[in-house]
Amino acid sequence: LNISPTAGFQANVKVRFEFWSPTGSFTAPGCGYAWMIDDVKLVTPPDHELLMTTLYHGDPVADWEYGTYPLSQVDSINVVAIVRNEGAIAQAATVNYAITRGATAVNSGVSPVFTIQPFTSDTIIISSPNTDIDPSNNTGTSDFVVSDFVYSGLPSLTGTQAWTYSGAAAAASFSPSKIAHRYAIINDVSVKAIDIAVSSASTDDTDLIIELFDDADLAAPLAVGDFRITATHPTTAQYFTILIDQQSLVAGGLYVASMGSEATDKRFLFYGVEGDADNATLVNVPDDNGILTWFLSDLTAGVNLNFDPSVGIADVNAPAVNMDVFPNPANNQISWKVKSQEASSVTVSLVDINGKVVFNKSISGKVVSYQDTLSIAEFANGVYTLQVKTNNGTTSQKVVIAH
Repeated sequence: LNISPTAGFQANVKVRFEFWSPTGSFTAPGCGYAWMIDDVKLVTPPDHELLMTTLYHGDPVADWEYGTYPLSQVDSINVVAIVRNEGAIAQAATVNYAITRGATAVNSGVSPVFTIQPFTSDTIIISSPNTDIDPSNNTGTSDFVVSDFVYSGLPSLTGTQAWTYSGAAAAASFSPSKIAHRYAIINDVSVKAIDIAVSSASTDDTDLIIELFDDADLAAPLAVGDFRITATHPTTAQYFTILIDQQSLVAGGLYVASMGSEATDKRFLFYGVEGDADNATLVNVPDDNGILTWFLSDLTAGVNLNFDPSVGIADVNAPAVNMDVFPNPANNQISWKVKSQEASSVTVSLVDINGKVVFNKSISGKVVSYQDTLSIAEFANGVYTLQVKTNNGTTSQKVVIAH
């Protein structure tokens, strides 16, 4: 806050902090919420102090920004940097950007010169001829992925964690809840699968409903998919590809992929990250009157559109079920990726050398692919068999556990 116009060159200056709640039941200064002021420091700002507060590879205000772009929806990106001048002197600046794929530079550019006034922000990247007091805060990065078929608000599941809108784990009952993400369609495309990332901390036998909406009508889904997870052993984030009725998405349209639970006796947890700068994420929860209502969310969840045209189509030259297990041998955990030629329910079991089932999980629904990770810290060293059963066939693979 620049107090110079009021306090500058004054011999006696007092600073007062006051909480004000002009709306709701509090109409006068007071304690609408508990609040405290701890340390206060008045400083003379340096002449030159520019910092980058945020960097986007899309326009979260006028457009959308995604973590993963499928090839069918690749168009162009906007390089948007929010830069603040906290120095006392106006700064001349330019937008300088570079885009790399791994270590390979693929694009770069420089904008015309801008001027940023003291104590204001602008959407530029700074390259100043003056000596900035802290150059380390003048840059930033923003990562995104170009995939074959997946459209996602996230670049990957790395860094995600479990979240819920259902309520606390110890609650007597839970709120129905859905988490959704908006997708802007650049070119006409067909979709028949939605990918979801959910947590096995959800209540056992939780039925989830997977839906695709036109953003203009969130009451009537265009397509629906469903499945149930039965977990007898904890795992981490689970990633599923769920088949839906094929839909044609039109260029210029805005569509919503949603997942959630309608039960009051089940707790639903999804995987995602904190933050949603472009307001692309929606949550459907009860309002103050108990009516299910769509709101904006400050989380970005793993609920993605999958445009793979081969999803759900059997390949006569490929096995009915494919499975990849890694690492093998394993020490702390094992991960697996399962792909079924046709939509099916899936059961995964880990069996020890004596034939005892030490882990079992069943997923009921139109599952096409499934990724999961299992902690094996409690299992003894030895040779195990990981078995996968679907409606279309069975496959197994030996796994060596060596702590």
